[in-house]
Amino acid sequence: MNTRLTTKVYLCIALGVHVGAIAVAVFSVNAAAAYWSHFLEGQPYPSLFLFVVAMSPMLRWVSVVVVLAGIFAAFKASASWALHYLACVVAITVGILCVTAFGLSLPMYAVAHFLDQQGENQRMLRGWTGDIPPRFAFITTNTTLQQVIDKVGMYDRERGSGIARYEYDLPDGSAVLISPEWPFTPTNKIEGIAFFHRKNEIKLYP
Repeated sequence: MNTRLTTKVYLCIALGVHVGAIAVAVFSVNAAAAYWSHFLEGQPYPSLFLFVVAMSPMLRWVSVVVVLAGIFAAFKASASWALHYLACVVAITVGILCVTAFGLSLPMYAVAHFLDQQGENQRMLRGWTGDIPPRFAFITTNTTLQQVIDKVGMYDRERGSGIARYEYDLPDGSAVLISPEWPFTPTNKIEGIAFFHRKNEIKLYP
């Protein structure tokens, strides 16, 4: 088998792989866009992900141009030119796959980071407090004291000296103690929440 025939065979194989790779990329982009549109509703999307989704319809036309140019290179161009084009096909295919894979991975990273942050917020709260009544389960370290007041009502009393802890008395005799960040104003975020089965368990005094 001479050099030109070998190059043509490799180029045809590369074009076939290219078409398959583009088909997989387009399918993956469409599937990812459909999936994340539900999962990340209301959340900002990474810019590269939006770029990959926007460019997905053009991949088919890019593939058509690559294949047509490849057919010309395989049957009309010189062996040297066909060899150079073979390298171009490989580079284009790998480049498209890399950008697509990286772009599609960004929402996954964003979601993982968001869930980790939410989990850390909850661990920070629950690790300090133990069980929290369902009425107060919405509270995280991103919640402000004012948001707590708006949702569950005004606290019953303020405790502490030099630090402010806001107490909610529950009908069964238990209590929840809310701890905002300094300087302890309604606009400050919550840094801790404690649940006490009996109010006399609270070690802070009015």
